[in-house]
This record gives sequence, structure tokens and C-alpha cells, in this order.
Amino acid sequence: MSAFIVAAAGVWAGCATTAPSAGYTPVTGIVIPAATIVAGHGCGTGADQVFKYAAVVSTPSGEAPAFVTSGVFDCFADGTFSNLPSPDGGSRTFDVQVFAYTEASFPPALVCPRSTVPCPGDDAGAVAPWEGSANWTTECTVTQIQGVPSITTCGALEPRDAGSGGDDSSASE
Repeated sequence: MSAFIVAAAGVWAGCATTAPSAGYTPVTGIVIPAATIVAGHGCGTGADQVFKYAAVVSTPSGEAPAFVTSGVFDCFADGTFSNLPSPDGGSRTFDVQVFAYTEASFPPALVCPRSTVPCPGDDAGAVAPWEGSANWTTECTVTQIQGVPSITTCGALEPRDAGSGGDDSSASE
């Protein structure tokens, strides 16, 4: 019993002498607010609701070095891309294309099984063949600023004939 008390006292004393932490480093990146993507449609599994969306982030046309990445997000999740490349470590402008899908039109090829890393949607080349399946699209712009998460500015979702898509009547309301 006394050995336990001595050991516990040693652990407690060790905790009291730990060095202070280095501090918080803010995330540099861009955020696509889900609320702006689903505005006017809602989030869900209905034929007129956004189920998931894919976002393709790229440097503006002709800007070197060229860069493209992507991600697939649930309708309620903000799309987040961290530490995108910047030539001088400072700010850089990016274009973002968003492809929103109903549950019926969401491509099974973009589903991310829990055991798969990276996910298929993390490759812009894997997203490209499924752009035509999107029920709605929009374009966004954003300037990544060093040390802060930058919020994208997106237009409203525009209906697109997705073949298997949902009812786009809410887009004209």
C-alpha cells in the first residue's frame, strides 16, 4: 500500500513540473459553409434536397503552378481544405466548383468506405466523370490567407439535368 502512495505522489509531482505548451497554431485553409450550399434546397434524402456535394478546388486558369484537389462532403458538413499551396507562403486565390447531388443521383463511385484512405472523392480526376450526375452546380472564389480559415463566396446552386436527378422546382422559387 505504501509503495502505491509513493508511486502516486511521484506521478502527481511529475505533472506539476511539466513545461507549458507551445501555443495554438491557427489553420490556414478555406471553408465552404454547408449552409450556403444547401440554401433554398435543404439537406436530406428527398428528391429536391442536397444529399452530398463535391467540391473541386483549383488555381485560376493560367496561374502557375497549377493545383487541383477535391473532396466529397455530407450536405450538413462544411467543406474544409487545409494548407493549400501558396508560392510565397502568403495568400492565394482559388476557384471552387461545387457539384451537389440528391441521394438518388449521388454516384456510388464517390462513396468513401471507412477503410479507404484516401477517399475516391479526394482525387479531382475521380470526381470529374461524375460532374454530369450533379443536380445542381455553383462556382465559388476564395483567397486563402496565411494563419486563418478563409470563407468561400459562392453563388446560388443552379439546376442541372442530372438524368436521375431530383425535382428542381425549388430552384425557381
